[in-house]
Amino acid sequence: LGVSGDHDYFRINVSTAGILTLQTTSNTNPYGFLYDASGTELAQNDNQDSVNDLNFRISRPVTAGTYYLFIRHYDSAGTGPYTLWSDLMTPPVITQQPAAGAITAGDSHTLRITASGRGLTYQWYAGAAANTLLPVAAGHSLTVSPVNSVSYWVRVSNAAGFRDSTPATLTVDTAAAGQSWSSRTSGVASTLWSVEWLGNRF
Repeated sequence: LGVSGDHDYFRINVSTAGILTLQTTSNTNPYGFLYDASGTELAQNDNQDSVNDLNFRISRPVTAGTYYLFIRHYDSAGTGPYTLWSDLMTPPVITQQPAAGAITAGDSHTLRITASGRGLTYQWYAGAAANTLLPVAAGHSLTVSPVNSVSYWVRVSNAAGFRDSTPATLTVDTAAAGQSWSSRTSGVASTLWSVEWLGNRF
């Protein structure tokens, strides 16, 4: 903003949906206005919502497309240099889905997911995809010991959005859990007793 009444215009091309952030650093008082390709004002900011800050900060969800940023001094006669910073935070991308597996009842199994993106959080759920009624645990991996076959899936989130994994079904073999039982006679005729596995419940 080199002279009184100066204005700066920027075109911003966004290739994917995300959170677009535009802000300045300066010792002057720039005022920012964001418009879409049709000229509709989307946002404006003067002082990052703080009366003691001279710089603007605009942060909002956008889709792929072209946007325009208009910057002027808050005081119509004001001047001064500034630096414009821009950032686009995109939603997570899942690069490796949790894998299904088969276990014996009583054993544990660890499910893992790999995702790219910034500021990621992970929440695992039991049940069908997108059913959030049965949260299990948070973290990029999940260790469980189910007693029956069940599916697990994970929601990966950040400030720009979320992605849901495909469900991973753990098949639990309940019959194999009883195969370690056997009759032991210890030298006494085996007709005196026998041991029979009756299942997981009486």
